[in-house]
Amino acid sequence: MHETDLRNVDFQLLVALRALIEERSVSRAARRLNLSQPAMSRVLARLRLLFSDPLLVRGRQGLLPTPRALGLLPALGRLLEDAARLVAPQHFDPGVATGAFHIAANDYAAQVVLPGLLARLRAAAPKMDINIRPNDTRALEDLESGRLDLALGVFREAPAGFYRQELVRDHFVTLLRRRHPALKAKFTMAAYLKLPHLFVTLSGQGVGTVDVALKQQGYERRIAARVSTFMAVPGILQNSDLALTLPALLADYLCQDRSLKQVALPFRIAPFAIAQLWHERRQADAAHVWLRRQVKASLVKAKPLG
Repeated sequence: MHETDLRNVDFQLLVALRALIEERSVSRAARRLNLSQPAMSRVLARLRLLFSDPLLVRGRQGLLPTPRALGLLPALGRLLEDAARLVAPQHFDPGVATGAFHIAANDYAAQVVLPGLLARLRAAAPKMDINIRPNDTRALEDLESGRLDLALGVFREAPAGFYRQELVRDHFVTLLRRRHPALKAKFTMAAYLKLPHLFVTLSGQGVGTVDVALKQQGYERRIAARVSTFMAVPGILQNSDLALTLPALLADYLCQDRSLKQVALPFRIAPFAIAQLWHERRQADAAHVWLRRQVKASLVKAKPLG
């Protein structure tokens, strides 16, 4: 049958055909499909025209299927079962699912989210893998194309065609080595601006959110060193008088060996949120819905400054 012919086929006719062949009775098929007997008789008439065959004929003990009808029944059953699966709600079983999730995240978002997320995936979806790559300028394009499932980072808003979910709120603090001279007195704005500062940036250039906030308040700091990863931070701070202003959740992690100390900023800067971003094409996908829930549930909670 050509595709153009399919537009003339009422799918409900095929449902009724299976009921008629299996029940071998117009009245029983009508009850099965919650139709009146006259309505089912009209359906049978349409089916006979569609297949150019009587399909069911009268016998001594009821209706008898023709050879054509009996030949249709196996394929009809497979077709209706496939159609039922096609329109059924999606289901994702993490316990048996295989494949990989692809996530873009910078160092900061990865440290906040991934430890808990990986633990949850190992426990609930042991056959699923996870691939993490930097959150760069290609992320939106790759989310739209499907090469990425999620992007994690500080997204102020969702572009058109994307969804954004806030995961956790955070704020900035300053990180210094524990015996830093600046810790011997009150940490004032003058003390902060006097310090040489370390700045973490993938490009190795430019300024960040902190510098924008300072400029709005009429101040400017000296960035004495730039590095491209937070991995280098502990060693640099432990062996210098540099200061690093960074999100508190990341500072909590870097302070675990107690050689560094975080202090509150002496100026105002707005808090912000880590968010997950995804394209609308994945909004209703069962596996993606499950992944987003795991990300949300795996977060490290912010701690108050000590």
